[in-house]
Amino acid sequence: MKKLILFLILFNLTIFNLNAVVINVGIYDNAPKLYMDEHGEAAGFWVDLTKLIIIQTDYELNWIYGSWDECLQMLEQGKIDLLPDVGFTENRAKKFLFANETTLLSWSRLYVHKDSECQTLLDLNGQKVGALKNSFNLSAPEGLLDLINQFRLDCEVVEYDDYNSVFEAIGEKEIFAGITNKDFGASLETSFPVKRTPIIFQPADLRYAFSKRSIHSNILMPIFDKYIKTYKADSSSEYQTLIDKHFGMQHNHRFIPYWLKFTLFILLILSLISLVFIILLRYKVKLNTHQLQQKTEEWEKTFNTINDLIWILDSDQKIIRVNNPPQPVIDLDIELVMGKPCYEVVHHQDCPIDGCPLPKSRKSLTRETMELAIGDKWVQVIVDPFVNAEGKFGGAVHIIKDITENKLIMEELIDSNGQLATSEKELRAMNVDLQAHDQELNAMNQQLAAHENQLLDTNMRLSKEIGINNEVNIRLKEELQTKKALFEEIFHRTKNNMQIISSMLTYETRRNKDEVAKSSFMNVQNKIYAMSLVQTQLYQSGNLSQINLKDFILDYNQYLFKQPKLRELGINMKTDLEDVYILIDTALPASLVYNELISNIFQHAFPNPQQSEISISLKDVNGEVQWEIGDNGIGIPLGINLEQSKSLGLQTAYSLIQDQLKGNISYENSAGLHWSLRFKDNLHKRRV
Repeated sequence: MKKLILFLILFNLTIFNLNAVVINVGIYDNAPKLYMDEHGEAAGFWVDLTKLIIIQTDYELNWIYGSWDECLQMLEQGKIDLLPDVGFTENRAKKFLFANETTLLSWSRLYVHKDSECQTLLDLNGQKVGALKNSFNLSAPEGLLDLINQFRLDCEVVEYDDYNSVFEAIGEKEIFAGITNKDFGASLETSFPVKRTPIIFQPADLRYAFSKRSIHSNILMPIFDKYIKTYKADSSSEYQTLIDKHFGMQHNHRFIPYWLKFTLFILLILSLISLVFIILLRYKVKLNTHQLQQKTEEWEKTFNTINDLIWILDSDQKIIRVNNPPQPVIDLDIELVMGKPCYEVVHHQDCPIDGCPLPKSRKSLTRETMELAIGDKWVQVIVDPFVNAEGKFGGAVHIIKDITENKLIMEELIDSNGQLATSEKELRAMNVDLQAHDQELNAMNQQLAAHENQLLDTNMRLSKEIGINNEVNIRLKEELQTKKALFEEIFHRTKNNMQIISSMLTYETRRNKDEVAKSSFMNVQNKIYAMSLVQTQLYQSGNLSQINLKDFILDYNQYLFKQPKLRELGINMKTDLEDVYILIDTALPASLVYNELISNIFQHAFPNPQQSEISISLKDVNGEVQWEIGDNGIGIPLGINLEQSKSLGLQTAYSLIQDQLKGNISYENSAGLHWSLRFKDNLHKRRV
């Protein structure tokens, strides 16, 4: 009846476990602890105990058979998630994750042929001794190899894939003796012509071992520890029942009352009803399991596609998982770095280097970074800690990112900034020269004004007397020609200086590879051209006081579309312009504002230039210049106030319109960005 209770509990838990994830578990022949029976099914104490624990979770078991050595290799490579019946040693703890709870205690025993005698270890001298390959009782501390070395025995160790082969070799007298664990020996010693010897050694702490490469290990370990600890504390638990079943121990049976039998009968009926329900949902479970496996494979593929080198560290700062990037920053053998501290792998030291972000992150429980050179590369090390339920350091994600290219770009940018500073000094010197020219021009204008006053006085006197004196006329014409020559000279000097500055900026733009610096040079060059164009139109108009703003807009647009990058955008320019004449003192700031706004449109409005359009209208309404500049681009994000923008260009535009021209500048962010400029040309007087 007790077995029936256990069956019903396991059966019901299995029925409602609909969203199971498959866990791969290794199994090898080591009866009665675990083995594959004659039907090819997993059996034994460890198999039943594992099923008892897993059935209470959302996992399903998939048993993978192999020899003991093959199972250890699969566990280390991550091909299986879990391996039962593994003796704990310090060396194995470097390769695998062990449950904290001991499941069984065992020891090793020496067997010989029933016709042979062996009373002490010294009787093995000069003999062949068989053992399970890579087993605990062979290579672990205090195992057979340790005993051979301690007693300095001259004997040959023959390794086999399973304990059955060891007993068969003893029976065939291929070897003198063989070692097994006490459970296998007690179970099968009567099936072979072998007998026990009085030699017993090496107590074994048998636990569950988990793969360091499995994504399920950190979840499964606390689950197994919890149930094993609970089962061992309860003398009537299923754990004790399994020990009785597989190792021959007996307990007194207890009387089961009628009400419990009736309850079990009802539970059986409910189980049968649930079975019908589970058949209907089975397809859905398999589909979900397949999808989960696909997502797991996709995660692994993504993890290995990242170019950065990513390590998962445990609480002891040892590497437990490594991605395999297509172009790794550091050439490493993944198999060799597992279980080692990161500073040992990267720096070949037994402690962290100065400035290492890992100790800092362990203390602060926050992200820490550092940059350092490894060979001919620069890398950035990023450490993000895991915080466990107790609020303490539980491990970390360790990322090594190649920043060599960024470092080179930064160095080039520093060099470019130095060159830009030099160019700025030259521009300032030119500006000083221009200011000197302006002072000379002002002085000349004052002289000309004085001459004009003298001429007016002379003309008035001559009108009253005998009319215009021919000699005075000749002198006046000469002075006017001088004035014109001086003005032309100043114009040509100013134009030449601006052309020199523009040429220097063009040269710097072509030779500089930094796109930010190129854009800055181009913006300065456009501003210089805008001011130069105002001067040119002023000179060509024959009117030395004002220009036609319409002509300036058309000429400046033509200049912009000669630039290859802007011409390739294929932007349609729609204009509605009237003849609007403004003074030179108004034209210069207006030209700089137009340059800034139209440049921003070209740079930011059309990330996808198809069907892009810029519209410009210009009118003079009752002495007020009404200037509209708009586009059908992407506009600006909501919540951004351009009037408070930190952009030097936009700050300059607002300052020139509001402060210098005493006008108004506003914008509307709808179906693109539309600027509206309003100002009057009444702040200055005509110069000529």
